[in-house]
Amino acid sequence: MKRICLIGILIVLFSACQQEVMQKTLATEEATFLLADYLVLSDNQYILKLSKKEALDLGISSESYDKALDDIYLVNEEIQKRIADGEENFVLTDPTKVERKKRRDYYVPVRTKSSEELGGTITTSGQEVGYDGGWAPIGPSKVTFNCISFGAILPLYNVTTKTLGATQTGGGVGVIGSNTIFDVGIYATNTSLTVSFRTSDSNGGRCVWVLN
Repeated sequence: MKRICLIGILIVLFSACQQEVMQKTLATEEATFLLADYLVLSDNQYILKLSKKEALDLGISSESYDKALDDIYLVNEEIQKRIADGEENFVLTDPTKVERKKRRDYYVPVRTKSSEELGGTITTSGQEVGYDGGWAPIGPSKVTFNCISFGAILPLYNVTTKTLGATQTGGGVGVIGSNTIFDVGIYATNTSLTVSFRTSDSNGGRCVWVLN
């Protein structure tokens, strides 16, 4: 009898711990989403216009605030590197000019391939590269990528197209809960096409792509 009671107590404790972890994860996402309200883009750099004291007053934990600052710093470093390398098509999203939605309010439709239009959806669960593709008919000249993620305050995106061994790249910086769109050219048509998507968000992301 005692053994059964002990097992029951352990199950209850385990369930409580799981609920606590889930609540903490949700709270972190909510905090990051709220912090993005105070982001501005100035001179190709992102700035958080909120002090730690103000963040704490809003119910944002010190851990969430520090993590956001670290992420912003790393993104700004990457931007400077891309500028130094002469990369001209690196998109910087202005946080004050985009519509953002929380994960529970957002749905990305999954595109299906048809004879008239080639497209699809790539979903990742972390920072790995996701791939998709098909046959690129004569006519289209680019792929439009529509990307989103819900974990990082400023997710970095890298997208590519590949035909006949030639790879073209695109990407940039998005904002949590907002769509970021990139147009990337294709080298050739009437051949097979491979597309890829990657985000710096450790929670992964989703990208809808269309050949047009």
